Amino acid sequence: MKVKKSLIFFGVFIAFSILLPQTASLATQNYSEVLELTNLVRTKNNLPPLQLSYALTQTAELKAQDMLNNQYFAHISPQGKTPWDWLNQTNYLYSMAGENLAINFNSPEEMMAQWLASPTHRANILDPDFKEMGVAIVSGKFKNNNTILIVQHFGAPMPEVGE
Repeated sequence: MKVKKSLIFFGVFIAFSILLPQTASLATQNYSEVLELTNLVRTKNNLPPLQLSYALTQTAELKAQDMLNNQYFAHISPQGKTPWDWLNQTNYLYSMAGENLAINFNSPEEMMAQWLASPTHRANILDPDFKEMGVAIVSGKFKNNNTILIVQHFGAPMPEVGE
């Protein structure tokens, strides 16, 4: 999901894979591996790498924990909370932002392959306007199964006054 200044939703495609046997392996992966894989894809496509953003990592963690707590897997929560609400909650000022979601992947490489096979996830990863990224990998019970949820938030910070 992506938004430009007009807050038009883009990319409402959800990667979903039922691969429960070894899901714990992804949870132990460092989120920096997801950033590294994302930047590898961007570099191969002649795009600048994304910078890791503490604020976007925080928003991704809040979203992932909310999905576990409220047992949903979607860009919009059952309470109507959108990705932009998480960004606003942490005071991340952006000109555009995006969100990729994944569930139950065994490895970051497998997850990235699925995101790249999805036109909307791929568009977020390869969007030249995004400058920063945050990611959360959270494990817990989802619908009575051990699950790993991955939330990837992208952003283009609002330009400073005078830029």
